[in-house]
Amino acid sequence: MLGKYDANKVEYKDILMFFRDEISVYEYRYTLEDNTTILLKIKEQHFCKLLALDEFAPSTYKRRMYLDELGLEKVEKEELTSVDSKNKKPKIWKTYKNRIEYFPYLRELLLKPEYVIFNKQLLNTKIDAQIILLYRLSETEYIHLFCKQIKDNTIIPITFLIHKNDKYIINQETKVISKVETVLVD
Repeated sequence: MLGKYDANKVEYKDILMFFRDEISVYEYRYTLEDNTTILLKIKEQHFCKLLALDEFAPSTYKRRMYLDELGLEKVEKEELTSVDSKNKKPKIWKTYKNRIEYFPYLRELLLKPEYVIFNKQLLNTKIDAQIILLYRLSETEYIHLFCKQIKDNTIIPITFLIHKNDKYIINQETKVISKVETVLVD
């Protein structure tokens, strides 16, 4: 397992290479204790949203240009860098830099998650997810991969959060994962 990134030194392009080499080349199959199989499809186009790169768009109407393939292109061409993000929007940077720091733990989360059925009605949140894949770094530090169900038993990631409390998982239903499989995607 890798350690945390130094958000002040690592570039989005380097994180994207890690994502391509270690994360998005696989689909993840989770067999629950009741024998239900859940398939997580995590693709390259999810990268920008997981790091919240759309938050660094110069204006609200340009946010979509910082997502999906357009965002990936900006990262690859180094038109969108962590240095620029930090310098141009320091308040937003401070809010989201922990996603960069903890991004190496995403691989660990995908291989050893806890499975939480997320009911947003229990919280005051805009996160429109049905599932949280959870990784506990410590008793008080959690990494969350919020996922949306796109069809029966298939989910995709929609956001990646790090919290120092159990706000998103308290009083939520959990399921035991009995088996994790990674399948190489062409």
